[in-house]
Amino acid sequence: MIIRPAQPEDVTAVTQIDHACFRDGWSADYYRDEIANPIARLIVTEEYGEVSGFLLFWCLPPQADILRMAVPMERRNEGIGVQLVENMLKTAQSEGTREVFLEVRRSNEVARRLYRKAGFVQTGIRSDYYRNPQEDAVCMVWRQRR
Repeated sequence: MIIRPAQPEDVTAVTQIDHACFRDGWSADYYRDEIANPIARLIVTEEYGEVSGFLLFWCLPPQADILRMAVPMERRNEGIGVQLVENMLKTAQSEGTREVFLEVRRSNEVARRLYRKAGFVQTGIRSDYYRNPQEDAVCMVWRQRR
């Protein structure tokens, strides 16, 4: 598996994965804009020439924010998400980041477990943060150890 920065030609695959994983799928134009955004980092996993997952984060050292991560249902439990998060943390740290923030649906225990294993801790709850369906967000942070 290769983890690399997304290219414009990856937008279709990223958008397809996004729409398969989320009810509120983001548009191809949004991902194209993020590839061009100087603070955004869109990374993808690639196997046999096909995108198998992605993670989008904004890096504004000394902090970063994970905006979106997705792995197709049929590819879950293969370690793709773990590798994306590990790569993101290494990239962010190399750019001077000491903290990474995210929100995740309260019901998404699989993602919350993945983030906890990577060293994220819960910092709070944002009531009714998500729509479609309406749900609270669990706020989490990873901090670089000194």
